[in-house]
Amino acid sequence: AGAPLSQAPGGQAATAGFGVRDDWLIVPGQRVGPLKLGDTRERAFQLFPRKPKIDSEFKYSESHPCGTEYHWLDLDHPKGGYIDIRYKDRRVFQIDTADFRCRTGEGLKINSLPEEARGYYSNLRAYVLFGSASRATGDRPLVFWVSAEKGIAFVFAYDPERDDRGVAGISIFKPNGQFCPAR
Repeated sequence: AGAPLSQAPGGQAATAGFGVRDDWLIVPGQRVGPLKLGDTRERAFQLFPRKPKIDSEFKYSESHPCGTEYHWLDLDHPKGGYIDIRYKDRRVFQIDTADFRCRTGEGLKINSLPEEARGYYSNLRAYVLFGSASRATGDRPLVFWVSAEKGIAFVFAYDPERDDRGVAGISIFKPNGQFCPAR
């Protein structure tokens, strides 16, 4: 089972922005759906229950600044997807999503084009993650566009069928706080 869905009065799913359901809404610097930055590890597991032999947890070394990462697979959506929850001292400090249900209030989602992200977020700084090229990324490295001020980052992967890059994931973190790129 997936994360619980929020309901508006009358039993209708709550929406925000461009008709995006609030239960999967990405709010930069704040939350993805019901999971908020600063929530406890226990709250994260309550919202995204661990499925044995499917979901996983990875703890970086004690000296590594990225803490522990919980990888939750969305088996309820036909296209799949995942949410990675990063926490230190049992508190969520970053949420990465590559889930087809998740969208920003502006409607940015998996497969959105770079121009769309640039149209809504100015002052994005670009970074290349060298060594990340693989068949899954179109044999080209991942590119991150980060807005530290707003607490959001977009990861772009190359799509050879489209001959262009598209959003492969969206991360939120505390504005002007630490951002850990996908491993």
